[in-house]
Amino acid sequence: MGAVAGCLSSSSPEPRAVDMYYPEPRVVDVDSEHQSGDRYDFTVEIENTGASGDVGTTLVWMDDQNDDPYDASTDAETSSERYFDADERREVTVTEEQPTDQEAYGFRVWAAEIGVEIENEGDDGRVDVRLLDGSEVVDDAELRLDADETTTFEFESDYAEAHPEELEIEVEAIE
Repeated sequence: MGAVAGCLSSSSPEPRAVDMYYPEPRVVDVDSEHQSGDRYDFTVEIENTGASGDVGTTLVWMDDQNDDPYDASTDAETSSERYFDADERREVTVTEEQPTDQEAYGFRVWAAEIGVEIENEGDDGRVDVRLLDGSEVVDDAELRLDADETTTFEFESDYAEAHPEELEIEVEAIE
């Protein structure tokens, strides 16, 4: 009787991040127009100097017009997200009642999505994709990649506290 011998091959994906892209919204101008009573139209003009994608805006109430709208002491009123093409410039208007105890208003703007292009130079399998701020994981996802596949993935969240230009992408095979 004969025997058959063989070895098991343990191959896995070999992923790497090729590119990271995101909108880069910039506030160009802020204005308000009285409607009636305490209701106003609050408008922010935004220019996206980055990649196409969703841009988030939040109207905030402040004690003084010179306050930083990103400061923790501001009161967030309402948030929304809108798609901006690369190099697009337009206005976003919000109608609200200004609180009597707040003297000023402002807008926070941020990239609401961060995209990554991932290339798999190995076999098919699962990979973990992490968006990192230093050693802190800001967001993560598990993907399944085919052998020799290149794909894009978009993290979608409120990245108002993150600075996308300081973030890194880490990808590794899940064994």
